[in-house]
Amino acid sequence: DALNRSFQMRLRDVQDSLMAIDNSMDEKREAFSRIIEAEAPVFKEQLLDILKKNRRNEAGLYAYCNLENFVADESELEEPYAMLSKSVRDSYESFKDFTVRCMVPTEEGTEEQTLSLSDFVGKGKYVLVDFWASWCGPCCAEIPNIAAVYDKYAGEDFDVLSIAVWDTPDETFSEDFARLVLMDGVGESDVELLKDPTGINLAKTAALQSDGIIVAGASVDSGLVGFCKDLKIPVLDYDAKAMEDGSWIEGYNAFYDRF
Repeated sequence: DALNRSFQMRLRDVQDSLMAIDNSMDEKREAFSRIIEAEAPVFKEQLLDILKKNRRNEAGLYAYCNLENFVADESELEEPYAMLSKSVRDSYESFKDFTVRCMVPTEEGTEEQTLSLSDFVGKGKYVLVDFWASWCGPCCAEIPNIAAVYDKYAGEDFDVLSIAVWDTPDETFSEDFARLVLMDGVGESDVELLKDPTGINLAKTAALQSDGIIVAGASVDSGLVGFCKDLKIPVLDYDAKAMEDGSWIEGYNAFYDRF
């Protein structure tokens, strides 16, 4: 989180300084690319350090996935990948292809089917994979942009695949879900709520480890919001007007900066 905030703050500083320059947008983009390229070695070193310290858990995998953005050649990823424990590598490999349940149009209406990521990617075209959820305000705010990209580029060479994640808050997971999330640094006491493995209890478990909470949708379960507020940590309430006019990002940034 600290690394991500550091990067985002530096990114905002760069964007603000470039917008103040009276140059063309193309010149600003080129300048922006040069600055980010100059910053890359710093973030690469930080990500490698995080990976080495967390090679047996998801933080190490997160560092590895972000490291892909800061290498010039894929061969540079071989050594960092080998640092990850086998269980973490297996988790990464399983994510390369996964299945989802979805409603598929038919001549009679719709029917539920199980589809795999590999049903859509690896077919010789570019595919933009968008993970979203109806309860995620920023995700919903991004939909018009994704739709515009689809309208502009859809065809033989480009497609969009949107995947809803945990879109049913009261969905029940497998009975051994609590055991499956145990890893270095996460013990049984940390997942006590997941003995009743629902999406709501998963969100509550995440809230227990949080510095602050953003309520990102009007339909967020009221009991979950109340639970978060009872923790006596900062909570940013949902602002429908800000979501509509696009000013929500300013509120989010100010909220993050408090920490």
